[in-house]
Amino acid sequence: MATYSINNNLEFLRHNNRSVKRDKKIKAIKLKGVHIFLIIFLFMTIAAGIFFLGRFIMSWEKLNVKSFTLVNCERINEAAIRKILYRYKGNILAIDLGRLREELLTINQVKDVAISRMLPSGIKLVFTKRIPILQFEFKGKWSIIDDEGIIIERGKRVEKNLITVKGVSKENIKKFIPYLDELNSIKKLVDYVSYRKPFGVLLRLKQSGITVFPGEQEFRKKISYFIKLKERDVLKDLKITSIDMRFQNRIYLEYEKTDVING
Repeated sequence: MATYSINNNLEFLRHNNRSVKRDKKIKAIKLKGVHIFLIIFLFMTIAAGIFFLGRFIMSWEKLNVKSFTLVNCERINEAAIRKILYRYKGNILAIDLGRLREELLTINQVKDVAISRMLPSGIKLVFTKRIPILQFEFKGKWSIIDDEGIIIERGKRVEKNLITVKGVSKENIKKFIPYLDELNSIKKLVDYVSYRKPFGVLLRLKQSGITVFPGEQEFRKKISYFIKLKERDVLKDLKITSIDMRFQNRIYLEYEKTDVING
């Protein structure tokens, strides 16, 4: 008669389960290792592909800059532009457009510039120019400035359509910027403007050569009133040299005395 022990069978089952679990764990570890290896290999392949593609693109001759398209660059220092652009050659993707913009902004006539790439080999530059508003003469030298007080040009040329300021240094020229609207309203009537303490803004009229101190507002209204007033009999024969209109409802005249000879 055959007999068997239940305890022995249970021990065998436990041992067998441990072996199965151990084998499964080993297989899982091996499988995970294969996956990790494949993932690392894939990433290395992609990285190598990106590296060689990038090296190819950066050395591709067709992407070398061949032209610059300049928009709205009239009356900007062309020699200065060419000197800056000459340094920006090579691959179009490698050019530092921010640095290029900073260099172009050092040119006096340039207020701003928008730069964009025109693939495969062109760069477009759209300039915003500084707008001249005043020309001033100081110690025999002429300069033109914009509404920020930046000197745009220096030289001997005089622009007929700009307000002319005389006898004022560069440091004081900004004093006229708050009066731009007032000055533009009467620029056809005045030969030049200046500044004299404590009177403030000084206007020299074209036709009569009379000096006017208009105060701080209503320049055109005051000059028009003075022109009409000058035609009255009481002032018509006076040789007026200057007129102070800084104060409300009061006018101060300065004139040369003339001898009256009775015939």
